[in-house]
Amino acid sequence: MTRLLAWMPPACAFLFPLHPRATTPLLIAWGVLALAVAWAKQPRREVHQPAGWWGGPLVYGLLALGLGWSTSPEAGLFALEVKAGLLVLPALFLATERMVDVRKDRISRALLLGLLVAAAIGLVDAAWTTLQSGSWEQWRYAELAGPLHPTYLAWYWTFGLFVALTKADSLGKWAFTLLAAAMIGLLASKAGWVAGGVVLGAGAWRGRRWRMAAAASVVLVAAGWWAGAGRAVELANGLQAEAAVAATDSPTTDAAPAPRAGSTTGRLQAWSAAWSVLLEHPMGVGTGSSQAALDRVYAERGDGYAASHHMNAHNAYLEAAVAWGWGGVFALLLWWSSLVLAAWRFKRWDALAFVLLAAWMACTESVFELQSGVVWMAFGMYAWGPRRDHASAASVAAA
Repeated sequence: MTRLLAWMPPACAFLFPLHPRATTPLLIAWGVLALAVAWAKQPRREVHQPAGWWGGPLVYGLLALGLGWSTSPEAGLFALEVKAGLLVLPALFLATERMVDVRKDRISRALLLGLLVAAAIGLVDAAWTTLQSGSWEQWRYAELAGPLHPTYLAWYWTFGLFVALTKADSLGKWAFTLLAAAMIGLLASKAGWVAGGVVLGAGAWRGRRWRMAAAASVVLVAAGWWAGAGRAVELANGLQAEAAVAATDSPTTDAAPAPRAGSTTGRLQAWSAAWSVLLEHPMGVGTGSSQAALDRVYAERGDGYAASHHMNAHNAYLEAAVAWGWGGVFALLLWWSSLVLAAWRFKRWDALAFVLLAAWMACTESVFELQSGVVWMAFGMYAWGPRRDHASAASVAAA
C-alpha cells in the first residue's frame, strides 16, 4: 500500500490536463489509502512543508468568514464545498509525506505525460472531425481544449513547457517543446500566448537554449496566428466597444452601433463592475453574493454581454475584492508574494514559475471559481512549492 500511496501525487498531476473533474475520484481514493496506511502504523517521517502551504487554508478561512455577511448563504455553502481542495490537498500531501517518499521528479514527469495524452486526444479528435466534415474549427480554441477551458489548459501547458526546458537536452525535449508551443498557440488564449512567450524567453536566457526557444517561438506565433487571428480582431472590437461606451456614457448609440461583443468586451465590463462593487462595499459583499452584486451592476449599466453570460469578475484579485473587500486582495498578494520571495531565496525556479504563472492567469480568470483552478493551485503550491530543505521528500530536483 505504501508504494501505491507514493504514486497518488503523480497520478493526480497526470489527470489535470485530461478533464476538469478527473482528479475528484482520485483525491477520494488518495484520502482512503492514506488512512489505511496510517492505520497500519507506518513509521512517521520528518517533513519540511513548503513555504506558503498556509495560503490555501487562509483563502478557505476567508470563504468561511465571508458567510457572516453574505446575503446568499446557500451559494456560500456551495462555494465552501467546491473549494474544499484548498484544505484537502495540503492535508493529503502532509499526511502522505510523513509516511512515504513523494518525489517531485515523478510528479513533473506525470504532468508532462498527461499533457502528451491530452494533446494526442485533442489532435486525433480534430483530425477525425476534419476528415468527416472538412471543418478545421476543431483544431483551435475551445474545440481543441475539449472539456477544459482553453485558458486553463494553456496554463498547464506553459508550466509543463517550463518544466521541460529545465531538463537536460535531448531529442524528446525538443519534440515536447515544439509541441507545447504549438498547443499554446492553437488554444488561442491571449493570456496563454503571453505566458508561453515569457516562458520561452526565460528558458532561453537562463539555459542559453536560444535555438530551441527561437524555434518554439516561431511555432507559437505561427500556430497562434492561424488559430487566433479572429481572437485578435475580437480584442480590438472589445476595446473599441468599451471606448465608445466610455465616450458616450451609454452602451450603444443610434448613430454608431457598438461592434459585436466578445469575451474581451465581457471581461472589461466585468472588471469595471467588480471595481464599482468594491468601492461601494470595501468589506466585500460576502461569500456567495458576488454574482448577484455583479449582475446588479451589469443591469444598471446595460452591460449586455456580461449580463447575458452572468460573468464573474474574471480576475482573481477583483473576485476576492468583491467577496471579501480589500482584505481579500491583501490576502492573495500576501500569499503569492511570500512564495515569490521564498522561491527566489531558495533558488527554486520551478516554484517561482508556478506562482508567477498563477499570478498572471489570475489577472484574466477567477482561478478559484473552477475545480480546474482550485485543485491545480492547491496541488501545485504544495508539490512544487519552495522549501528550506532541498532534500525533503517533494523537493527532489527534477531529473
